[in-house]
Amino acid sequence: MLMAERRARAGQPALNGSDYPLNALEDRKEPETGSIWTAFVPVLVLIVYAFAGFYVNGTQNAVAAGALPANARFSPSTFSLAFSYADAVTVLLRASLLSSLAAIFLVRAAGQRDIAGAVADWLRGASVILPTVVMLVCAWALSTVLGELGTAYYLVDAVSGGLPSAVLPALIFVICCVISFAAGSFGCMVVVMPIAVPIALQASMRGTLPDGFVAACIAAVLSGSVFGDHCSPVTDTTILSSLGSGCPNPAHVETQLPYALTAAGLSAALGYLPAGFGMSPALSLVLGLAASVLIVRFAGKKVEGAGKACVPAENHSAVSGGSL
Repeated sequence: MLMAERRARAGQPALNGSDYPLNALEDRKEPETGSIWTAFVPVLVLIVYAFAGFYVNGTQNAVAAGALPANARFSPSTFSLAFSYADAVTVLLRASLLSSLAAIFLVRAAGQRDIAGAVADWLRGASVILPTVVMLVCAWALSTVLGELGTAYYLVDAVSGGLPSAVLPALIFVICCVISFAAGSFGCMVVVMPIAVPIALQASMRGTLPDGFVAACIAAVLSGSVFGDHCSPVTDTTILSSLGSGCPNPAHVETQLPYALTAAGLSAALGYLPAGFGMSPALSLVLGLAASVLIVRFAGKKVEGAGKACVPAENHSAVSGGSL
């Protein structure tokens, strides 16, 4: 991260030789003067159609499945049930197409583009995010494969037997970190939670464990899953964050991993491991905060020129860049 921030302050946010499309700053044109409605109305169309589509499509599917009567009236419970039965992919695809059409016609009505030019701009924007779509599809496929193989079940069974019950929260946390890094956070939560909770309940009943033992195991599943969501290269959050910031996905992951690993290590050593032996959560928080401050104080480095203005982006080609 230090190298990346030095490059950014030197006006060279992209890696040398990178052909990532959003990093071609010198090829960007000055934004044209337009109206806020050309951005606001398509987003509003997307949201309204999505909610209405979820309800209509979900109600039809729920009636077909026998979960709702054909003459069911609108109510909060009906609304919630319809959302659970909705085909999200179909509804969101229709909503995005409708909002795209709204944007095209608004730009045409404002006289900024003709229909052909607006469609060309739409295709150009879609081509920029195409690599991200491919990465997301591959990430979801990997998550599905790992789920079908029972990776989480295997890991939990392989490492939980024969160990002291007190180390279970820290063990669950580490396992969830590994699984979420490989397959994503949501899949990790869904798969590991039904395994971890019964194991924690069984351990708490057969031994003298602290009162908050089961809660610590549940928290370990949630926080361990968030670890992968923050820094895994195959999760949608990381992929979309790197796309939105114009940063290559591997570079984004490489800059986030030291922070995430440090926080995960402190959480396991000063949080979940002591929690299994009955240490007060308040004391763990104090120790974790103190350790974080010490790490920043003695391991952190200041960026040269902090607080000064960065080199303008248009001059970055004349600045010699570093390496990550």
